[in-house]
Amino acid sequence: MKNRKRIQRIATTLVFAMAIGLFGFVGSGAGCNEDTSAPGVYIIPDWPYDLADSGGHVDYDSNQSKYDDYVKSGVKVWNAHRAGTFRPDDLSVVGDVRITDVNKPGNGWTGATNLTLGAIQLNSAYLDDSSSYSTNNIKHTVYHELGHTLGLDENNSGASTSIMRQGKLTNITLSADDKASFDAAATRY
Repeated sequence: MKNRKRIQRIATTLVFAMAIGLFGFVGSGAGCNEDTSAPGVYIIPDWPYDLADSGGHVDYDSNQSKYDDYVKSGVKVWNAHRAGTFRPDDLSVVGDVRITDVNKPGNGWTGATNLTLGAIQLNSAYLDDSSSYSTNNIKHTVYHELGHTLGLDENNSGASTSIMRQGKLTNITLSADDKASFDAAATRY
């Protein structure tokens, strides 16, 4: 199953790359998709839903990111609700998501997740500005992007304390909406 998902991702990536130009990067989750049958649940409705493999794990590689400690902290927060979902990548498994840094001033985003490419980009042009971004602002950005890899969408109409709420926030604990959305998304892996 994991190999089939990897082949689908590669094929989709090639089509995606042709559609947007030579390997451009596009973030995910622009909308706010509340499941009306389950209020407080915000999951991405279209394929690919998430980056979890057939065993329900997201194997991540953040070794190339200077925000690696924040990634590990975010992994602990998400794994505290559903143990073992995130695992660090190693030589024995194919990674599901690679987390890297970019420096793109003027574009307005601090982090972006691309489910097709299996990538999270963290924008140091903003995150490194300690006069504007606190440690908890950085953590919120990282935790939020990790949530997208689980299949969670933006939660801009639900709990104001949600990690999945978009914006320059300091929410770093899972809200009831985050937990409900994670539980709903996990039924698909």
